[in-house]
Amino acid sequence: MKSIGVLLVLAVRSLSRNKIRTLITLAAISLGVMSAVLLSAFAKGLSYGMAENAIKTLTGHIQIHAHGYLDDPSAELSFSELNQKDLSALKSGGVEKIAFRIRIPAVATSERESAGVTIVGIDPQQESGMSFISDAVRQGEMIRNPAEPGVVVGKDLLRVLKTEIGRRIVIITQDATNKIVDRGFRIVGVFESELKSTEKGFIFMGIATAQEWLGLKDKVSEAVIRIESVKDSRPAAKKLGEILPQLDVRPWQDIEPLITSLTQVHDGFLVIWFLIVIVAISFGVINAQLMSIFERTREFGVLMALGLKPKQLIVLVGMEAAVILIVGTVLGDMLGALGYAYLNRGLDLSGFASASEHLGFARIVYPHFSLFDWTLCNVLLLVIGILGSLYPAYLASRLNPVEAISGRGKE
Repeated sequence: MKSIGVLLVLAVRSLSRNKIRTLITLAAISLGVMSAVLLSAFAKGLSYGMAENAIKTLTGHIQIHAHGYLDDPSAELSFSELNQKDLSALKSGGVEKIAFRIRIPAVATSERESAGVTIVGIDPQQESGMSFISDAVRQGEMIRNPAEPGVVVGKDLLRVLKTEIGRRIVIITQDATNKIVDRGFRIVGVFESELKSTEKGFIFMGIATAQEWLGLKDKVSEAVIRIESVKDSRPAAKKLGEILPQLDVRPWQDIEPLITSLTQVHDGFLVIWFLIVIVAISFGVINAQLMSIFERTREFGVLMALGLKPKQLIVLVGMEAAVILIVGTVLGDMLGALGYAYLNRGLDLSGFASASEHLGFARIVYPHFSLFDWTLCNVLLLVIGILGSLYPAYLASRLNPVEAISGRGKE
């Protein structure tokens, strides 16, 4: 243990001799670590933002439909609202909140333009805390009860239809018997959303109004469920599917496969980026160690002549690499933490809205701290960097003391 302490002192003194090289190496390590952890936080923020937008928009954690509805979302493929026994079973399965909806494709027409939309019949009380629409109305008023005759449309849809609040629009769709039906509805409210596609694609009305218009009686298109933790969506959906085998129960990952795939791509990209940064830093450390060895040949020769064993010389050079890697990693983490604190206010991507909309990105992305990613980056850097320093350390241990002192090189 005493020899280890002496070697550590020698390693620190060796690093302090060539301050410029040491500072450059530290800067490379810290900037590399900072870029890796900040990119990790940003990528995780994108992934979590997309998932959160999907869940809050209309998806929820779990959805229940009639079999075949997801392939053909028509009014014909609907089911009766769950009875009290089923609801009690769902609550015992971890369900915190449930909302029933009518959801079918339609065409909305104003006096000037028309657009393809999705009609969503809702119960305003059930939507509170379930989806964004409960507090998204910015003009006019929200639907107050399930039987209200008015509709709430998105701000962007108003622009597309070239109409305004208070005017009537005609909605055309198919009813439960597959007959074409149309009806005029007055716009009573205008909502705003994180995604322009949501503002452009949805029209909300009372669920009782939609059921009466489409001849559905007490039937609904879907039941949307909220559970305690989004991470438990898949096992919870499997459990609920056993409770309701007559219905199609899906977690949000199956409803939004694009977001799931993008999240997996982000995670894979982060691993590749970590490896690129770590390998680049490791080569920098190896290069610095090699330069140090060639410059300190006489010093190593004297140490070996005084009794320093080859194994101890390997430990000495390895310690130099470990010290500089640890200090650089700590500095990089501190810079990353400062950058995270600064960016935690959110990154505004409004300027790239037209491109990011297609991928489901929110207008403002909030970086997400992932302890696993930061730990993975730090551990990989230290392990690979120290292992990489073993080669220069091995070269140093092969020096011949007499030739090294005389400056004639090594064996």
